[in-house]
Amino acid sequence: MGMEQPSSTNPAFGEAKKVLAPYTRTRQEVAHIRRVLALHLKSQVDDKGDAKLLAPISLACESANKLPTTSGTHGLRKEYLRALKANVKARQEFARLTTESQITKEKEVEEISLGPYLALENQKQKLERLRILQKYVDSLAIKTPAFASFLEQPAASIEALPQLPEEAIASAARSGSESSTVNLDDLIQDLERDVLRAKLLLKSEKNLLAKIRAEQQKQLRRKSSLKAAEPDQTLKALEKTRNELISWVEEELGKAGNSDAQPESPSKPRDSEVPIEQTVTEVREKYTRYLRERKGLLEALARPAVPDIAPKTEDKDIPQEPQNTSEVGEMAGFITPYLSELLAISREQKSLSQQRSHLTTSLAKQNKETIQVFDRLAEESHLLPKYQLPQKRSRKGTGTFAEEVNMAVKESPGVSHRAEEWTYAAQASSIDTMEAVCVNVDEGKTALEEAKKALDRLDQMLGYSARKTGKGDNSGGDIWLQEAESGGAKDENTNIWSTIDGQLGVL
Repeated sequence: MGMEQPSSTNPAFGEAKKVLAPYTRTRQEVAHIRRVLALHLKSQVDDKGDAKLLAPISLACESANKLPTTSGTHGLRKEYLRALKANVKARQEFARLTTESQITKEKEVEEISLGPYLALENQKQKLERLRILQKYVDSLAIKTPAFASFLEQPAASIEALPQLPEEAIASAARSGSESSTVNLDDLIQDLERDVLRAKLLLKSEKNLLAKIRAEQQKQLRRKSSLKAAEPDQTLKALEKTRNELISWVEEELGKAGNSDAQPESPSKPRDSEVPIEQTVTEVREKYTRYLRERKGLLEALARPAVPDIAPKTEDKDIPQEPQNTSEVGEMAGFITPYLSELLAISREQKSLSQQRSHLTTSLAKQNKETIQVFDRLAEESHLLPKYQLPQKRSRKGTGTFAEEVNMAVKESPGVSHRAEEWTYAAQASSIDTMEAVCVNVDEGKTALEEAKKALDRLDQMLGYSARKTGKGDNSGGDIWLQEAESGGAKDENTNIWSTIDGQLGVL
């Protein structure tokens, strides 16, 4: 009764019941169908119908190892068990392949996700390095050489020079008797050379300083109608001029120190009787005098060229202050018009020196690379050892000045000497090749003449001498061309029997 009430009230339930009616059975019908199927299966498995089933039929869920064997079965059951084992193996293989594919996909996903991350990290590190470099480049670009601190640094760095170590002198004095005299002579010569170079530099700088002071005094003596500059501007102009002069003098000192063309003092003959202690004492005195003169030069350069303007103080020298101020104003008035020219000249000299050093470095580098290339080619070449450049022996008293200079240059071989070796080797090789070709050509001509003679003898043996004499003297032509032109006539007019044709009676 409970089931009929909702069907009368709900039409959807009734429709669903009608649709499912062919598939619904009662319990009695289901039990009857099962018994019929069991009997049918039993009859299919066992023909007699007496045997019982040893195992249930639905074995698809079992593994291949737990399935019953097919040794004691026959007919459809044996085929079913075989198919069932194949199905289980196929399922296991499918599961294994599925698992492996999933693992491979996970690894690929991890690699794909890790690659861009590593590339991004590398780019970030590179960007950070570039930012740091850009930061320091910008800071260096801001600090131009126009600042006074940059110009004063070289002067501050060379104010104090290291003293000659006493321990080194004492050890040299102790070991002088044991060491060879050649090393001591070399040391003395080097020190004398350095002292002489320092004296020359000091003399040139003193002359330059005296010249500058004379020009300044000459400008101070002049009386001009130019307006005096203000005290602050005057001090700035004087400081700037002083810094420019100091930088120029230091640059000239650096050039003179680095130049290799300085005059060297001739080596003095050393008396073997002079003791080592006396020689060391002389060297020490020379080095002390060199330090004293260098220190005096630096002090002279650091000393201001004009008297400083004293501040206003309550002193007895107060009446002299207007005179000093007026002198400074007049001097600033004279120097101010020439400041721009001095700065331009200083920049021009600096640029020229930089350009000269750059060109010298570039040429030396190119020369070195060229020499290395020539040396490498000379080691790998088989031409230079075979054709070596003959050594030119200069005759004493007979050579000209140009020949002597060339011989002196060739003592230290450079690029031109190496190129001359290659040129000589190439010319000698070409001459040898031409000689070999000429010899081979002569041999070929001789062989050709012999071949012509052999062909003439063959013609005489075969009876072709009449044809050859009738044509005239053809020794100057081509024998092969003559054979080609006279080939047809040979076949038509002559043969092996033509010599006895009509002359049988003679035979």
